[in-house]
Amino acid sequence: MSDYLTREELRVYDRHMFRSTLVSLFWNVIIERKKRSGGFKLQNLADALGISKSTVSRWFSSSLPNWEADTVSDIACALNLDLRIMAIDRADGTVYHAPYRSEKAVIMWGNAPPVTSSSGSPSDKKVEPNTSSGYGAVSGTVSQVSA
Repeated sequence: MSDYLTREELRVYDRHMFRSTLVSLFWNVIIERKKRSGGFKLQNLADALGISKSTVSRWFSSSLPNWEADTVSDIACALNLDLRIMAIDRADGTVYHAPYRSEKAVIMWGNAPPVTSSSGSPSDKKVEPNTSSGYGAVSGTVSQVSA
């Protein structure tokens, strides 16, 4: 906990910064895609999400959206992004990395190009999902950083 903010003030600040970071991240991707292809518009994102352009425009206006986790995931998917999350313990600087989708998971869900052999040709190897572990069964990694 900070010496300057109450626990409640810190919680409110963290929420604001988290929402701001997500909006900035997605907005940076959209701007980069506009520069790269010249044809990417907010309407493209709205169409991919199945929502109105006015809703998407409102997200990137002056007030920060209070997105649910599913919405963040849907936006990342519509922009063809994998999100990776980490947390840093404020007390001792320990960094926690959330597990992210492996290439196998991407192939399992059908969001990746076909598996190719070392020669570059498509492989007939079928990737079977691992159903022995439930959601959240994979643990993240922990590393120390200097403060």
